[in-house]
This record gives sequence, C-alpha cells and structure tokens, in this order.
Amino acid sequence: MNVYRFRGILCLCIAAMTPGMAAAGARDLPPNAYACHVMTRTAFPALVLVQANDIQQAIAMAQRTPATTFDGTVAQTFEVVECILPPAEKFRNESFQLHFEKMDR
Repeated sequence: MNVYRFRGILCLCIAAMTPGMAAAGARDLPPNAYACHVMTRTAFPALVLVQANDIQQAIAMAQRTPATTFDGTVAQTFEVVECILPPAEKFRNESFQLHFEKMDR
C-alpha cells in the first residue's frame, strides 16, 4: 500500500469515526489539517480532509484522495475548488461552508 493510498484511507477512517463534529469541533483537528472543497467525477460537491505542510501540498493530496459527499457517499475527486485551515479560515462558498459546519466528519 503506497503512502498516498494510506493517507486517503486514514482520512476516510477519521471522517467515519468522528460523527457530529461541527465547526466548533474543527478546533479539534490535528495541526495542519486542511479541509478541501472538491467536486467529484459525478459533479457533486464533496469534502476531503488532509494533513499537509502547506496549501500546495494539501491541494495535491486532495486531488488524489477519495472525497465524501454531503450524504456520506465516497467518490473520486475530480477537481479541487478550495482548501482551508479550519477554524481560522472559512470556505468562500457560503452554502458549502454551512454544509461543512453541519457535516459529520
């Protein structure tokens, strides 16, 4: 298993094991934990959580990591829209930000 696949699986496991974490809970994310707004191959908005040293690395990792849609479906990432460092930063898309705050992660 390569490192990137392991990181993707780790992100999915973290997402599955932390239900009910809202925006306030984002403070509990590990250091350098980026939340990325992505689009799936089926054109649905989705979330990818990655741990990276900087924004460029976060974007690169998010492009290769399976994403979780708002209904909990796991899908392949097609395009990275934006990555942020919560809770200090918020998504530019207000609708996605609201979903992010309500989403089980």
